Amino acid sequence: MRDVVRSSRFGQFLLIVSLLLPAIDTIIAQDALGCGPSVPPPMWGRGTFLFKAAPAVFPVAGAPAAVVVPIPVFVTVASTSNATALPSAPECTPVSTTISISMACAPPPPPFPAPGPVVGAVTIATPTPGVYPATVPITIPAGPARACLLTGTATTTWGNGATSAGMGDVQICIVDPASGQPPAIGSDPRLELELLSPAVQSVHPGDQARYTYRVTNNDTSFAVSLDVDVESEQTARRSIGSPEAPGSGEGPIGLADPGIGDNFPIVFSEDLFPPPAPGNNYVLDDGNAAGAGTYPSGEAVLWLNQFFVSEGQRYIDKISVAVDAGANGRVMAVGVFSDPNADGDPTDAILLGRPQRDIVVSGGGSGAFIEVAIEPTFVGTPGASFFVGALIREPGGAPAATVDSSVDTGRSWVVVGPECQLGLDSDFGAAGFAPTPAGANWMLRAHGAPSASTPDWIQLPPDPTVFMPPLLERTLRLCPGESRLLEVDTRGWGMCLSGSGCESRMRMTGLFDDGTPALACAGTSIIVDATTPPDYLCPDGGATATVLPQGGSLRYLGSMPSHDFDLVTNILSVNVATETSPPLALGPVDAFVLDAGGFRGRHVSTLDNGVGGPSAFAGESLAFSIDVEIASVEPGVNGELVELGVHRASPIVDATYFFVMTRSRLTGAGIPGALDTYCDHMIYFSVDGITGGDFHRAATILQGPIQAEILNATTMRVTFIAEFPADAIGDCLSDGVLDLGDVPGFVASLLGGGDTCADVNSDGTSDGRDIQPFVDA
Repeated sequence: MRDVVRSSRFGQFLLIVSLLLPAIDTIIAQDALGCGPSVPPPMWGRGTFLFKAAPAVFPVAGAPAAVVVPIPVFVTVASTSNATALPSAPECTPVSTTISISMACAPPPPPFPAPGPVVGAVTIATPTPGVYPATVPITIPAGPARACLLTGTATTTWGNGATSAGMGDVQICIVDPASGQPPAIGSDPRLELELLSPAVQSVHPGDQARYTYRVTNNDTSFAVSLDVDVESEQTARRSIGSPEAPGSGEGPIGLADPGIGDNFPIVFSEDLFPPPAPGNNYVLDDGNAAGAGTYPSGEAVLWLNQFFVSEGQRYIDKISVAVDAGANGRVMAVGVFSDPNADGDPTDAILLGRPQRDIVVSGGGSGAFIEVAIEPTFVGTPGASFFVGALIREPGGAPAATVDSSVDTGRSWVVVGPECQLGLDSDFGAAGFAPTPAGANWMLRAHGAPSASTPDWIQLPPDPTVFMPPLLERTLRLCPGESRLLEVDTRGWGMCLSGSGCESRMRMTGLFDDGTPALACAGTSIIVDATTPPDYLCPDGGATATVLPQGGSLRYLGSMPSHDFDLVTNILSVNVATETSPPLALGPVDAFVLDAGGFRGRHVSTLDNGVGGPSAFAGESLAFSIDVEIASVEPGVNGELVELGVHRASPIVDATYFFVMTRSRLTGAGIPGALDTYCDHMIYFSVDGITGGDFHRAATILQGPIQAEILNATTMRVTFIAEFPADAIGDCLSDGVLDLGDVPGFVASLLGGGDTCADVNSDGTSDGRDIQPFVDA
């Protein structure tokens, strides 16, 4: 424990303004982007982050003995702020990282019990900051089918003995093998869920990634009905909030983000297509239901309508079907088919396209059409013959497919066959259940578009700090041997720093037709990496700038596909009105880069009263007015501030910061006329009080009075009130700083050895175990 002079007076202030900038080419207005912190850590100089993408399924349920399996992981070791200024110092140099994994299991479905015992560990060399792959062998004890939560901890040892720890979890499924196969790695699981895309994908901030899964029913006798859940949770936030200025002394553990927000949005890929136009332009029926077909229980029924392609309607993007009440609760699938020999008979029909999802029918018998969007599917040139169809497996002998009251056109067909022998992709002629005329017109329609639409991008919610973990849901039914592809898109926030990440999990639960439970799960990760080239596929995406200090200014340089950008930020003035002292004077402003990647910068300066003595007292209100310049210095390019947004501190922690999102529109000869180009800054404000020469304590910032206004094209004014609580003085920060609420799990320790107020459990290190009691409480 250090000796620190206690005082209720603050000799100086440090004004801290930190910035991160991506340049954005966009044609759509966008609100604040960020992996913006729910709470910036008071000091955050080193960190460790753990990403896991475990194999989806382990078919070892019922194995007579424990099984050892490999778990791939990625560890990010980060060093920022003071570490950038002293890259060779021991406290800034990582040495090695130990990854340990514990396992807790429960019968399907979860929830899981508390974290279980450690089942595997490995130590790897991590001599410099960066991303490191590793494989951790874990031991799965013998037992029945179950879902398990793997909780990983990556602990990095630094050159001065300090440690930083990253924690996180991932779900695996221990399942039964397929019939006739032993419970062992290498056997086929009874229900198999495969991740076909890379287990970990790196993307530029603000870019999108796609995960592709394939689920297969490997049971040879029984179909399976499944509920599919997909979630996305931010488990490796990198804080935008900056560390304290050099010399700030020692502080507690810094959490990357204890809030609920910053989870990456996810969407089923097929849902990104623009919604089809209203109505249908391929119709046989008259809209009046006159009855429904009834077929034997245990059979599957596929009903089809034949159409001829019309000019301007070559791409089917929607199928609409009316059904009777007997279809309610049944699983229905729809599809589009070709007519290879153009005879209007679907015996030789070939499936061209279908949605990834199945539909659980509801509202049957009401006369309303169920509309199902489909990825735009080309059906031919004008005059070509094609079919649209709907399939219900095992309608149970009740009326299902609805017919109209008009004269039979001779273009409606029906196929009936055993449930798991008849599918949308069946070879109807070879299967022994050829199509027959329906004798009436099915109420089955389609919409044709003139061209294939382009999938939209994921539009990011306006405030990432409060974005809850998203959940997607689907229902599937698979016959023996049947497979289905599922694709999920995800997108990170444009202000996320390199090393941020999000883990997405897919879980399937349900029942086989013999009544036994079905279980499968998979996991994948996306890592934000500003060194990955941007793809510019999202209109509101862009490129992250490189930040360079230039005297007291920060300069932002970068290139878009069509032009370059070059901006600067400056602290033009700071006025502070106190209750007891003369107005405080701003000292020289310093500027420097906060991380090795060069994507964050900071302005910092001291403020004092100029006549000696304390600058303020505990409990005193300090009224700040700060003018900040954001200007383009690229020749031929003008910048104009057009939008500001204040984002206040998270309500679950001490309000010692806030940040302002700014948007500058770039125009001029250097910008192509067809582009609307913007540059966004995320500017973080905090005030640091100094007592006893080097003891620092962050001021509380009153969140209500914060205001930001545009003064002119390149200047904004930010006003706020700060004060230092009466209990703000002491050798160690209060427990309140550690009482951080619901912490998702990633922790960066800041201090070395055992000489630390943050070593709560007195084990000689500062890591996640020190804050766990506060998290649990």
